[in-house]
Amino acid sequence: MKSDKRLGGVGYEESIITGEVFNNRDNRKFIPVLRRGTWKESAPSWLTSKVYSDFSGNSFDNEKYQELFQNIIDFKVDPVKKNGTQVINNTTKNDNADSANIRIKGIIVDEVTVPKMDGTRGSGLYAIPFKLSKIPSSIWAEAFVNSWNSPPEWSSMHRFGIARVTGDKIILDGTTIEEVEKHHKKTLLLCVEVANKKEQEYFQKKSYSETLEQKRIDAHKKSVIDNMSKITFD
Repeated sequence: MKSDKRLGGVGYEESIITGEVFNNRDNRKFIPVLRRGTWKESAPSWLTSKVYSDFSGNSFDNEKYQELFQNIIDFKVDPVKKNGTQVINNTTKNDNADSANIRIKGIIVDEVTVPKMDGTRGSGLYAIPFKLSKIPSSIWAEAFVNSWNSPPEWSSMHRFGIARVTGDKIILDGTTIEEVEKHHKKTLLLCVEVANKKEQEYFQKKSYSETLEQKRIDAHKKSVIDNMSKITFD
């Protein structure tokens, strides 16, 4: 085929892509899409072992698009729907994190809202919900929102004031999936980290205060008992 023989424009494009893949070890910058035939027959030799999306044929089910979406933004599609809700799972190292810490499991695809697109300001934006590993405390939720509104790091595209926590979900109300991919994903993870830390600090201080208070109560009781023998009613 033209790619393997490096002929014409296809050969030129192949030279650029292979340079990126092999020199930079970047296997996700270019995502091949199969339209006809089989992958083994259609793919150039250097692409046969790479990730690709199968769009052969003329009709595509939703799973095909979700798979392509997964490859584009480095999220993993969970083929199992829980309670009828499809979630795109994050595949970062957070999957192995301490279970006591809350983490983002992924985007709740079925609950992403549809933009109005009526030409008014902001009509191209919509709400994107993120599934959390468990329902956070009010302390965590407040810490997350405060961190989002004053994040440790952010880009010029950061959207202040759009985050809220409801049940076991973070909702960014007024953004796009492209913004999440390019700008918000890192900030989300940082704010979750901050919220986990703030919550831990809060409960550690609370536990310490409760321990001190219990010691004070125990000391008072001991003092009362020790002095009881000195009191007679003869």
